[in-house]
Amino acid sequence: MAWVIIRKATIEDGDRLAAAKARFAERHDLQDDLDWAIAIEDNTAPSDEQRRLRELWRACTRRALREPAADGIAWETVGYHVD
Repeated sequence: MAWVIIRKATIEDGDRLAAAKARFAERHDLQDDLDWAIAIEDNTAPSDEQRRLRELWRACTRRALREPAADGIAWETVGYHVD
């Protein structure tokens, strides 16, 4: 898997993503920690609920980062994964 860089991440990107994560966790009764974000990305045997949460979280991430293809922030960049 590779990370494709869209642009350099800003402090505002990080703040917006953190706020979106907290709202998402509250809205879906998830603990506000990293575990749920990792769990919904696990593709080994995703349940219907896991798939639904993953799609909702990806949409929230893209809205927060204001990039239609973004998967998140890594190495101080906004980007997405490719195989």
